[in-house]
Amino acid sequence: MADLRQDGGTTAQRARHADRSRGFSRKNWTPGTRWAVFVALVVLLGLFSALCVPRLLPQAQTILSGSATPQGRLTLGLADAPDSLDIRTKDNTAAARVLVPNVYEGLTARDAQNKAVPALASSWDVSKDAKTYTFHLRNAVFSDGSAMTSADVLDSFHTATSKKLPGSTMFDSVKSMSAPDDHTVRMSLHSPDPQLLWHLSTAPAIICKRGTTTGAFTAAGRPGASASLPAGTGPYTAGALTTGSAAKSLGTDVTGGLTLTATTGWWGGNGHDSARPRTITVRWYADSAHLRSALSTGRVQAAADLGPDTSVSLPTTKFTSQAGDSTARLLVTFNSAPGSLLSDRIIREAHARTLMGAGALQAYGDGGQASDNLWPVSSLDPGYQNSDGGTSDFNPTKYTWLASAYSRRTTMAVAPDVPQKVVDALTAAEQKAGFSFTATRLTAQQWKEQVTSSSADRPMGFDMAVWIKHGSHDLNEWMTGSNWWDFDSTTADSQYRAATTAASQEDFEKGVRTAAQTLLDAHPAVWLLQLKTTSAWKTSLALTGMPTAMTDIYLPLSSVRLG
Repeated sequence: MADLRQDGGTTAQRARHADRSRGFSRKNWTPGTRWAVFVALVVLLGLFSALCVPRLLPQAQTILSGSATPQGRLTLGLADAPDSLDIRTKDNTAAARVLVPNVYEGLTARDAQNKAVPALASSWDVSKDAKTYTFHLRNAVFSDGSAMTSADVLDSFHTATSKKLPGSTMFDSVKSMSAPDDHTVRMSLHSPDPQLLWHLSTAPAIICKRGTTTGAFTAAGRPGASASLPAGTGPYTAGALTTGSAAKSLGTDVTGGLTLTATTGWWGGNGHDSARPRTITVRWYADSAHLRSALSTGRVQAAADLGPDTSVSLPTTKFTSQAGDSTARLLVTFNSAPGSLLSDRIIREAHARTLMGAGALQAYGDGGQASDNLWPVSSLDPGYQNSDGGTSDFNPTKYTWLASAYSRRTTMAVAPDVPQKVVDALTAAEQKAGFSFTATRLTAQQWKEQVTSSSADRPMGFDMAVWIKHGSHDLNEWMTGSNWWDFDSTTADSQYRAATTAASQEDFEKGVRTAAQTLLDAHPAVWLLQLKTTSAWKTSLALTGMPTAMTDIYLPLSSVRLG
């Protein structure tokens, strides 16, 4: 120990001697010398900041953000719980909203304006006759680590079309598919299909690993199933679905639960400036009121598709809310079945014009768009145009003779999710116009049994029905006759079919507008207003990237970041 202390003392002495011998002793510095050194250091630091830091900053941001490692947890509340996670063999929009494109992806995805954008296909080429599409695939991997290739794409489409899985008819325009190499897929069409790219973003077009059976979705999609869902290419993997009585363990008013876990190998995860949440725990609630309650009491940190009056019910000091456009429409559909009171077009028009002036927007609240939109196509769909429905010259007394022409009362079925304020406004308008009118609110089961299960052989027992219709690119549902309101328009149907084979997007949208106008003139329904979707979260989360548009049917979560 004595030797070590002696060495240390000697070393210190040598250092001080060396400083003095080089002239670095601060005792020898004059005030002018000290000032000169200070100025020199400031200049050197300024030069370093100007020349070096900008070059290093991008790398520093990447290192500091930890973009390769998902971090944090988010609890997200929704309404409308799915019965299963099987989106392959069932038309399961409630599950598809969460699983596509978060767990499973298509060649394309959708942006906030509902336009097709690149996903598993980084780009594509279209032939001059619009009948051949060549897709260039990304270097993506499935959640099990295996590479995705063109063989997986061909196998996925072959399974969907050969087994006639739900929604596969939207690819009837595809004549053949080929794979020139592992990263190229070519589609040849019978005729141009201006909706093809959008259709490729939907659940029927998800890309599964080659050899994945439909039974794998059926087995793993059931609530509480022990088997995992088949591998997808998305930014998350899904755990088991919890519903029914088992969901009560997650909360007294919870109707379903699901955990999404981030996959680190996702193709879109490279280069982000911050990390995605490591887990997103989804909790479903019975309706918007229960969902807002769960958010306000802290049982969930964020919520999507909260419904009307959200901005009023949540304190702005604690919560941030943002609204976006939705494809959902509030409408009244008329029973056009033979023998029905409203099978007469003139009578349908009378009720349509009466209901147009009912003030549905004011009654619905801030979940409606800024102005009544009475056009059959939403602002997020091709063929939209602004329309007031011709209400400016409407005189309710013009149709009072219709009330005395028919002795029986006009009846309306009310869907469970339609606000009572809207029903009251519609009822008041009908009565003011002189109609004998009754509205009956139905439970979800009654709505299914008495309204949506109706057919030409068993028409619904109501003259009209008020409901909220969710969906996109679905104008054809109004023209084919295969609907529960039993309406068919051969003219509109023919116009729409011609539009769907247009070689250009411009001609397609022009044709859709023509068909929509024909449909509107026939008055099978009155499209009262387009709805908004509202997302909200605790301000303290410093959350960014939360989707706000179309969250009732499409909820991409890859851009969500926690501060």
